[in-house]
Amino acid sequence: MYLYILKYDIKKMRMELHDFDKMHKTIMRMFKSNRKEEGVLFYNDEKDQVIFLQSINKPNVEACTGFSVVHSEEINYDECIEDDEIDIEIHVNPVKTDVIKSKEKNSSRKMLITDSYEKENWVIRKMLESGATVKKIYKEIQTSCYIAKDGVKSRELGISTFILRVRIDDRDKFIEACKNGIGQQKSYGSGLMLPFVIL
Repeated sequence: MYLYILKYDIKKMRMELHDFDKMHKTIMRMFKSNRKEEGVLFYNDEKDQVIFLQSINKPNVEACTGFSVVHSEEINYDECIEDDEIDIEIHVNPVKTDVIKSKEKNSSRKMLITDSYEKENWVIRKMLESGATVKKIYKEIQTSCYIAKDGVKSRELGISTFILRVRIDDRDKFIEACKNGIGQQKSYGSGLMLPFVIL
């Protein structure tokens, strides 16, 4: 796996920053195949104006104007050890299923979790599914991005960044989550999980 930190030019990337469907398509120009096969996960750090980009293969950064490489490294997640306690940073889109009842039929939709307590419980549950127990939640940072896919009116997508201390209970599950991401909306800057011990 590779991790790249890419600085972006706000003027050149203005369209992408206002529509993360365009951001996704721009980033995928760096790769030969689709997001899932290339193992692409990314996160937009608005404060430092950089993209954290993880992938199986090296990205061809030169294929996209507006990006410059700040840092790159090869990541070996096999270094993760069972029963170790490490600090990690995750970028996720915490949602819950909301059931809509009507006379005709019941339907459901995904709703963003906004309550802090609910979000923390969501994170704890997702980490357990990923082979780790949350020992401490240091902090949460809430950000947003916007998607206007296929000409549809722009909608807001909430991204929560959590910094956690976790104990690795199931090494294989944890490594799989590091490689494949957690939660939904992975095409739009969610799902990336970075163990600090790796960086």
